[in-house]
Amino acid sequence: MLCLAAQAAAHTKKGYLRDKFYRLKARRGHNCAITLGQRSAGGAR
Repeated sequence: MLCLAAQAAAHTKKGYLRDKFYRLKARRGHNCAITLGQRSAGGAR
């Protein structure tokens, strides 16, 4: 469920989570960025 929320946040036009996703994607790759985005979207660290 959080995976879908992270992907949706990554594909918005503007936003903090979108920017964070693209920074992580450049460093770690798509799958890792989605996983870390889930943690950000869920509020857990």
